[in-house]
Amino acid sequence: KETIKTKYGKFNAIKFKPLLVRGTLFSGGEKMTVWVSDDPHHIPLRIESPIVVGSVKVDMMNYQNLRYPLSSMISKR
Repeated sequence: KETIKTKYGKFNAIKFKPLLVRGTLFSGGEKMTVWVSDDPHHIPLRIESPIVVGSVKVDMMNYQNLRYPLSSMISKR
């Protein structure tokens, strides 16, 4: 568990590293890192991964129509 700061705000998050399969974009192994919100939604907040030519970083920009309150948000921007 970690606290991360994204462009949308600061969140309590769960960090994990999924096992990637070797293919045209990824070299395989555990190089991707994913942070999801630490609440019942488990919304992907950030994804980072090296690829063949550089790296990729994806941040959540918005959310809508949630069933429960977004209790993992610490502060908004």
